[in-house]
Amino acid sequence: MIKCQIPNIVQALKPDIVIYNEGVFPHGPESSTDVNVAFRKKYCSDDGYTGFDFEETKQIIAQAAEDYPHIEWHLGTIEYPVGMSADDAYSYAVSNFQTYGIEIQEGDILLPSEADAFNMESDAEKIDELLNAMQPGEAISTVWWDFGSTQYYIEQRMHPDINTVTKSRRFAICFKAWEHYFGVIKNFTSQNYTTTTKLVDLKTYHYPWFSTGKYLKLRCDILNRPPGYWNEYLKGHYKAIRESIDRTFEPSVMIRPTNTNNYRFIKYIDTEHPEAIKYHGCWILELPPIPENIYL
Repeated sequence: MIKCQIPNIVQALKPDIVIYNEGVFPHGPESSTDVNVAFRKKYCSDDGYTGFDFEETKQIIAQAAEDYPHIEWHLGTIEYPVGMSADDAYSYAVSNFQTYGIEIQEGDILLPSEADAFNMESDAEKIDELLNAMQPGEAISTVWWDFGSTQYYIEQRMHPDINTVTKSRRFAICFKAWEHYFGVIKNFTSQNYTTTTKLVDLKTYHYPWFSTGKYLKLRCDILNRPPGYWNEYLKGHYKAIRESIDRTFEPSVMIRPTNTNNYRFIKYIDTEHPEAIKYHGCWILELPPIPENIYL
């Protein structure tokens, strides 16, 4: 995923410094998973806290440093203390600047993010204007769109035709004091940023289910759900993939049968996407139509 994300960051956000921190949260991203020895043996490298693909990650960051030498690149590892919550782990991961000899000054723009979040490259000028207009102590959030297994399906509750909820997440913080910074980023689990940020007219595209093989298995195992939940979820996951390939879209695909509201479904959407994500292996290619006289 970060192979796609890196050029997106460079083009859409135009950063001076990029930091990737790697390390498994002790209780997963929702503070509800037992990340035990068996889990670490299955999904971590030999150190027990970085991902099984960490060697590849190091190569990707090294290549980024060659491709974009005007940007300062850092890749670090974090062994979080046993028992640390997801909120505290995330807060630490996006604030350990001193590890890299970086001193944050008032007025610096900080963009805490995640490895599967993208912005439109065509919004680069708009993003630049928004960031340059920020004052110390201000924070902004963007509309957050969660996509399913392909680019054609979005969480139904976020679909613009449904719009039962406008999900937003922190995007940028103009640094003034650590108390303010932590006040914004501490809501990682609740994802409630309505009182700490100003929502701007900008979208962030989130692709958590662009996963296959061991990555998809990890995605399921890191999120604690009732027995049988993932079997039902993955039926819808793969149905959406089949329909995207065949171009036989159903308006909605059920992924959570036990839910009784819009959380049950992902919904078909035909919308623009960042260019960089189109190079991901889960992107469904736009194949040309087959001519009627192909056999003649």
